[in-house]
Amino acid sequence: MKKVESYLPCFPGFYGSLFESDMAEENELYNFEEDGIKIEDTRDIDWDIKDYMNRVAETAVGSVETYLKHDGFSIGIEFEKVYSPRFLQF
Repeated sequence: MKKVESYLPCFPGFYGSLFESDMAEENELYNFEEDGIKIEDTRDIDWDIKDYMNRVAETAVGSVETYLKHDGFSIGIEFEKVYSPRFLQF
């Protein structure tokens, strides 16, 4: 099988998408209530954003691979890395 390096064009990325982490919005984090449990200070939560991004991206790649295999394609897709541009162009 021929190896082709590419990116996942159907994945919208993290910035401004539904995959963007809410952990960056500190104002909403410090005091909130969920399922009747009041959490008063979440600043002590250890949040690994790189791990989160890798897990989401790996799952997206795996989902596309599964979908294509179910459609009859003989394909293997291997997750390589998450690419994050240094600056966003507006």
